[in-house]
Amino acid sequence: MIRGLRTLSIRTRLLAVIGAVTLLAITTFGAIALVSERDAARDALGSEQAALATLVANRSAAALLFGDPSLAQENLDALSGIAHVQAACLYDNEGRLFTGYTTADVTACPQTRSAAGVVPGGSLVVEVPVELDEIVGSLSLRSSLGPVEARLREQAETWAAAGAVGAVLALVLAALLERLISGPIRRVSAVVESIDTSNAQGRRAPVEGDDEVSHLAEAFNRMLDRLDEQTRGLKLQAEYNEVLFKRSPLPVIVVDPRANCMVDCNEAAVAIYGWGNRDATLNTNATDVSTPLQYDGTPSENAIVPYTVAALAGQA
Repeated sequence: MIRGLRTLSIRTRLLAVIGAVTLLAITTFGAIALVSERDAARDALGSEQAALATLVANRSAAALLFGDPSLAQENLDALSGIAHVQAACLYDNEGRLFTGYTTADVTACPQTRSAAGVVPGGSLVVEVPVELDEIVGSLSLRSSLGPVEARLREQAETWAAAGAVGAVLALVLAALLERLISGPIRRVSAVVESIDTSNAQGRRAPVEGDDEVSHLAEAFNRMLDRLDEQTRGLKLQAEYNEVLFKRSPLPVIVVDPRANCMVDCNEAAVAIYGWGNRDATLNTNATDVSTPLQYDGTPSENAIVPYTVAALAGQA
């Protein structure tokens, strides 16, 4: 994945990273919030159910103590008006079923007392003692977690909508930041490309601010300044060579003292030495174009030695 990102442009990478971080942050926060909301809703439902069960248990204590299931049944049937209550089971002190109330979609109360807590089928069961000066039994109240799940779905939809809006805002912000970050880089790159395809004379990268990109632009401009300076020097050398060497009316030759041969000459040298053309002239050496003896009688091949030694020593 990292290798794939390296092939993308800075703009695309910036948008991808900001979008991924935003999505991860929203998803993580939403998941944590939903889990916390679920636990809080279950705790709230459990507290409400325990209070309701205690109320019904207190009203049913006398009926359980005196063995009047019809009165206890009336108390339990009163729970039918509460939508999330699925079952209410009243047990005697020995854990046997005394009477019970269930909705149509729930099986009958178990004959013996069952454990409290979240049970399969998405229900929450609480159990409270039935007391009348002493414990005479227990009441088990079962409620559906449907309201909690519906509330969680609403919360999830809300978080999803908020996440979508947040992601869009993050991408808009990323696009604005991208202009601030990669915009100067693109402008410097445009200058580099224009120099690659045309003359660099006078072209400079824009310096915007005091960040890393601006420092890069300043360093690039300094390099261009040095290139312009070198270019001007080369032009001056070319003009100097044109005027004082190629166009000179005097014969001028350039000799390699190590190889003892000519490496360059002007047209005046070609004309005065009489070799016909430049290539033929360059196939000669200094002694070929000199008289056998110098004016003082020294052989030309010996007279040239001090000059060759001085040239090799950098003194010429």
